[in-house]
Amino acid sequence: ALDAILDNDTYGLVTDFDATRSTLILRHLLLNDFAFSPSPERLVSTAATLRPPIKPMRSLTDMLETTGLLAELEPVPGESALASQSEEARYDIPIVEHPLVDQYIAYFTGRGRKFFSRWLSRADRYAPVMVPILEEMGLPRDTLYLAMIESGFNAKAYSSAAASGFWQFISSTGKRYGLRQTFWVDERRDFIKATRSAARFLKDLHRQFGDWHLAWAGYNAGGGRIRRALAKYGVNDYWTLIAHKRSLAKETRHYVPKLIAAAIVAKNRARYGFNEVKPLEPLTWEELKVDSPTDLRVIAKSFDLELSKLETLNPAWKRRISPP
Repeated sequence: ALDAILDNDTYGLVTDFDATRSTLILRHLLLNDFAFSPSPERLVSTAATLRPPIKPMRSLTDMLETTGLLAELEPVPGESALASQSEEARYDIPIVEHPLVDQYIAYFTGRGRKFFSRWLSRADRYAPVMVPILEEMGLPRDTLYLAMIESGFNAKAYSSAAASGFWQFISSTGKRYGLRQTFWVDERRDFIKATRSAARFLKDLHRQFGDWHLAWAGYNAGGGRIRRALAKYGVNDYWTLIAHKRSLAKETRHYVPKLIAAAIVAKNRARYGFNEVKPLEPLTWEELKVDSPTDLRVIAKSFDLELSKLETLNPAWKRRISPP
């Protein structure tokens, strides 16, 4: 598409442009942003904010229109990319178009593609367990993607803030929502119990704010911090709040866009080139009650199972022995 524009006589209509700079911007828009952008016009407008200023930016829009490329880049004229996606990409969480969302989509499909592929592979293992719990407890199904950005569905994920498990509970919050942490077990790593606790926590936050974006931000930073920031800046929504760069820590200002981007990419795998991701083996199990502490290696040998499989099914166990 870029070559077509450069070879076209209409390129001569563009004036006051540094040709090299405009070419680089156009290459970026065509090869990256238009692949997922909800609005080509917004991307052109965003490019206008680059320094030093590029004038006249309208000429770039005119150039795309004159060559017929602007219409081709929009899947359905007059509709956003989100609105024109397949039946697969239906969301039950509020999706917002925002430059930070675009930024994380670009990251997940670019430099972060390798680890996002791992996230998707693990999601296929844990979604069949977690999503029914979320639905049962009255949360949107797509809340699943909060666990994705928190831990990448890694039971042993551990943060610098000492948060642990699939939903990254810190110790105090985990205990408040019923997750045992002893010498023997850390239920923050339990894919069933931690999901139920996360659902209760998120429902409490949603009751406080009446808004999922603020609830997610509260999950990351704490409800009190979000309330104080809203009061300080006199706003009542997440997006207006994060427009003030000092309102919240960068991690929290990027948290909701990151979650939305993860949902968009995960639910449109073919669109973003992830359709070849191989899912991990799904979890299936039966429960066995033991009368005394029992070594997992003994259980594995008795039932002719791989020890690693038993460990995957019992991620909350901190030892290879069943808790007393």
